[in-house]
Amino acid sequence: MQDADRDLVCEEEWDPSRVESHVERDDTGERQGTYVLKVKLAFHGPLSEPQRAKLYDVVSRCPIHKLMTTTDVRIETAPL
Repeated sequence: MQDADRDLVCEEEWDPSRVESHVERDDTGERQGTYVLKVKLAFHGPLSEPQRAKLYDVVSRCPIHKLMTTTDVRIETAPL
């Protein structure tokens, strides 16, 4: 769970017993410059549908999500 999710859960006193995620990668378009990560999430526990919807909304605004979808990511590797 990301920090924003934890903050929201603590602030609202929500009680998800478990957060489950599955990530599937699709590299079929990689040679054309497209790499797809399909993420499926489930929030388990006594949460209402509006609470679950809010958590999905928070996750979609995650800084890592934004970084991976709106920028040109470059990785520079060097010896220590």
